[in-house]
Amino acid sequence: MTTRLAWILTLGMIVSVGCGEPQDLAKQKVKDQWDLSRATMLYGVANEHLNMGQLDMAYTKTRDALTMAPEFHPASILLGRILIEQGNFADASVTLATVSEKLPQSAEPVYLLAVAQEKMRQFDAALDSYRKAYALDSSRMDAVNAAAEVLILTDRIDEAKDLIDASIARAGTEPAMYETAGRIAMIQKDYRAAAHYFQDAHDLDFTNRRYRESMGEAQVLAGDYVQAVDTFTQLMAIPEYKPGATTYGMLADAYMALGRHVDARNTYAKATEANPNSAGAWANLAQASLALRDNERAVRSARAALSLEPNHLDATLVLGYALLRTGRTADATNVLIQAVKHHGDNAQLHLVLGRCHQVVGQKDLARTCYHTVLAIEPDNQTAKTLLRAMDESETVSIAR
Repeated sequence: MTTRLAWILTLGMIVSVGCGEPQDLAKQKVKDQWDLSRATMLYGVANEHLNMGQLDMAYTKTRDALTMAPEFHPASILLGRILIEQGNFADASVTLATVSEKLPQSAEPVYLLAVAQEKMRQFDAALDSYRKAYALDSSRMDAVNAAAEVLILTDRIDEAKDLIDASIARAGTEPAMYETAGRIAMIQKDYRAAAHYFQDAHDLDFTNRRYRESMGEAQVLAGDYVQAVDTFTQLMAIPEYKPGATTYGMLADAYMALGRHVDARNTYAKATEANPNSAGAWANLAQASLALRDNERAVRSARAALSLEPNHLDATLVLGYALLRTGRTADATNVLIQAVKHHGDNAQLHLVLGRCHQVVGQKDLARTCYHTVLAIEPDNQTAKTLLRAMDESETVSIAR
């Protein structure tokens, strides 16, 4: 039996079933059913285009579906999704608000409406919509997580934490909520808790490299350096993973804290290769080189940092100290005097400058620097020790 013949027979049967109805009404019912069938097919095609990232084709097919069946609500919801993907948030908001009114018990259009509102920075409206979506469907943990994201975005961190704390037991296998909990903990500087949350997120989705990166960062900030080294080492062992300068930098920070200065220097060097325009990466390499008494490399790396960021404090300190170590006291003094103009409240800067003055016998200037250090940091033991040593040296000299 051909498709056309089957359709004709089906049409005949539908018309016959409608005995007693006006013929025009029966025909309209058949047409409506046919239009709905075609709209459903176009809806499926549009979905496929959307999944393939073919937004224009998805939009066209969805509009065609709605032309055939204006009240086919799944197509209206799909249209809202497509408009969001296209960045047309205002039209998406109108479309989704309309379908939400027509489907008052459906969470999906309300959730997507919230997404559009959030994109338009209508945060209070978005928050209300996310909460409504969750109220309509308590399994929508993505709505809870999205509401927490809005609260974070609007600096309502405590509210976000309360929301996540109240819901995370129901998160099940949803890693995004654990990541959000981790980011909240990071903001609140509870780094050890953050590391645990990121570990939970990673355990649920071990293919997501970002979770492991975040876990490593939290471990470094929590002072769990051994664990951080293990986390980053495992991450970098993944063949397809391409570390960035930040990841190299965090691993090197852990090495430095553990006294593994060679590993730190080598890893900071990789950070400069990954991002040669990062003044911080060059300054870190300079510090590691200084710790290894590789003074010339410390000077080169510090100068590289300062060429990118002329007032970089750490680079200036390393450069001044490395120049002092290598006997270039005048150069060190000039560098540090210029830096004081921009960082006059930094005790370490005055301390190194004082050492430069002291080395060349300018004791009064050195003493002034050390007293400045104590004015900034009254408990600075290095400045106290240097002042005491100068006083004792002068006493011995007078006694002789």
